[in-house]
Parts: sequence; structure tokens; C-alpha cells
Amino acid sequence: YLCNANVENLPKELNKLKNLKQLILLECNLEKIPQFVFGFENLEELVLDNNDIKELDLKLLNLPKLKELS
Repeated sequence: YLCNANVENLPKELNKLKNLKQLILLECNLEKIPQFVFGFENLEELVLDNNDIKELDLKLLNLPKLKELS
């Protein structure tokens, strides 16, 4: 869960969380989905509420377990 965070400065080790199932990025001033999100193969829920994302990246289709997106 990250709120009002600068996701550009997150540690690179975040990619090692291969079993991450839920990611919440609230009010992070995002204009697009961060690239690191697409490495979470087991992600089931992605919450991007209150950001500035105008369109979804088709790479979301490569997250086979994603059930919920908001």
C-alpha cells in the first residue's frame, strides 16, 4: 500500500516480490502504470485510484491472475 508516494524512487528489489497479490498505489500522481507492475505475475488486485492515468496499458493482459482493477 502506497499513498502519495513517489514510485519512481522505489527500490529495485521490489521486483523480487514475485508472489505479490495486491498492489495499491493511491494518489501517487501517476500518469501511466509503472513498468515494474508488469513483473508481478501473481498480481490479483491492482488499485490505482486517484491518479492521472488516462488510458490502460495493454500489458495488463499479460497479468493472467489479475481479477480486480480500479
